[in-house]
Amino acid sequence: MIGNNLPVHSNHAMRLSQFFLAALALSSLTLPAYAQTLSFTTEWNVRVAVDAAKAKSNPKIAKAVGSSLDMIGGSLEIGTMTDHVVFNSGNNSYNIHSRAEAALMISKFLPNATASRSSIGRTDAPYMTSVQFTEERTKGQERKVILDYAHKVSVYSKAGKPGKREQLPYRTADSASLPYLYFHKPLPTGLSVVAITDGSSSRIFRFMPSPDSVTIDGHAIPAIRLTHHQSNPNDAGLTLWVRKTDGFPLRARLDMNSRYGAILDQEIAAIPKGV
Repeated sequence: MIGNNLPVHSNHAMRLSQFFLAALALSSLTLPAYAQTLSFTTEWNVRVAVDAAKAKSNPKIAKAVGSSLDMIGGSLEIGTMTDHVVFNSGNNSYNIHSRAEAALMISKFLPNATASRSSIGRTDAPYMTSVQFTEERTKGQERKVILDYAHKVSVYSKAGKPGKREQLPYRTADSASLPYLYFHKPLPTGLSVVAITDGSSSRIFRFMPSPDSVTIDGHAIPAIRLTHHQSNPNDAGLTLWVRKTDGFPLRARLDMNSRYGAILDQEIAAIPKGV
């Protein structure tokens, strides 16, 4: 079951987003009870490790990252992401605006070195519920989905032109809010099933929790690691790390090594003030 006991139907395939920006996107949905409005900005660093032999699906990026890794070894920082987040407990809503930029070394090889995302939704569900999500990588080529829970339908569009309509039998989050699913929410103690859209389609993720810690700015922070159970070996692996005390997102990893030869990590530069 997903959300408020809504049934699961996982018939939609999720399109993997463009290489460096597909990885993640962070922001969250719950509001602390002590404040009617909570706003903060989160800065993220994005790194990648590439297996050049497997990264044939995007040879330009493989060349850019691979040549750099040959020189420095290990993983390479390929970009940054900035999230501006507002939660309003007065009407149980959230608003997220996110912008990602590729590092200079990588941007030379990318046709679209920046991306912007916007997510609007509700915070009064077991996890964040998106009602509108947009993403733009090429100016004028915005992807958008409106999630109508009253009529149980998702309406997609691209570049302002109407697209497909899908049944919406479950509550759905989006890729801009994914890592913050449980911020100020009860953290899962067992398998957690979440529906997520990337603006083109949606799919089901199944997370299993386990204790862990994440080091941020030299400080070890007790965390819960949420690992997506991959039903197919070629599926992208997804892992989220959230703060144990309140579910604030600390790190996310998209493992596309088996199919694309890349593992992307996104980690906050510092805990934002006020959270």
